[in-house]
Amino acid sequence: MKLKTVIDEFIHEYARGEVIADGFHLKRKLSPMTIKYYRQILGDFNKSCGKNKNIDEIDFKKDVINFFRNSKYKKESSKETVYRVLFRFFKLQINLGRIKTNPISEWKKRQEPGGQNQTLNYKHFEIMELRNLYSKTFEPEIKVIIFFQSAMGLRISECIGDKQVGGQIPGLQIDEAKKFLDYKSLQVLGKGLKTRTIHLLPPEIGDDYNYNIIMGRRNHDDFIDVFSKIIDKRLEEVKGNSSDDLRLIPMITHDVNGSFKYISAANGWQRFTSHKLRHSFATSFVSLGGRLETLQVLLGHSSISTTQKYSHFKPRNLKTALLRLEDLEE
Repeated sequence: MKLKTVIDEFIHEYARGEVIADGFHLKRKLSPMTIKYYRQILGDFNKSCGKNKNIDEIDFKKDVINFFRNSKYKKESSKETVYRVLFRFFKLQINLGRIKTNPISEWKKRQEPGGQNQTLNYKHFEIMELRNLYSKTFEPEIKVIIFFQSAMGLRISECIGDKQVGGQIPGLQIDEAKKFLDYKSLQVLGKGLKTRTIHLLPPEIGDDYNYNIIMGRRNHDDFIDVFSKIIDKRLEEVKGNSSDDLRLIPMITHDVNGSFKYISAANGWQRFTSHKLRHSFATSFVSLGGRLETLQVLLGHSSISTTQKYSHFKPRNLKTALLRLEDLEE
């Protein structure tokens, strides 16, 4: 079968949520945005290989290495995403008996000598940079998003939902937000429609403090005030309103990242997106002595191997790091 034909079939089945790959059945349909990204990556791979290539003619040296060497996916984070898409695609072809080996596996082995996990190369904010970012933000809704992502590790879809792009994650609801102020923890529905608990005071690194140690006491107190006012504002807006949008923050990702673009330009910072804040939470958590197993639960990772990419942020001297943070509070 022609590679292009197989790719078209794969995208069609993925869009319907009917693909079985890696030994499991998709629990939900992927969002249109994700489908678009899959189509783009596989389409680029097909162009790189040649239009008349058959699926069983894919060669590691000639096709895979050439694709990664000459494609636009230069960043390590982009390469990792492309690897996962291609690996899953070829894994399914093995399951269907169309090929015998996965040509992408060899690329992964060459990237990770000795089979070890690569360290994460995403750029992240340091703790004091996160605090500075929060304090220099004036939009209440954006302040809450910054706090939830960088101090508690939420995905942007878990903050504001992803239904606007055809997903199934509702985002933080008004009634649930009210409970959060009382219990300092919250159940959120995340990727793969899995629920997990987030904490205002993250376990292990927050046990000895009455404020979020990543954001600091001043920002913590400001967040509680801003968060309460947004709840009151949203309750007033939906009162007597027939709208079924009960999200605490009725925004879309494009607008959130647009606000971050403005904040970056206003302060002379390098442009960033919301996902960088989640990475920053992970690196901060580990640098303050949190265990990878706990971080896996907090981030909602299905595999510890994903979380292990943050392992190189473990501190050499945890006591010194904590004392430095405490000094900054005074």
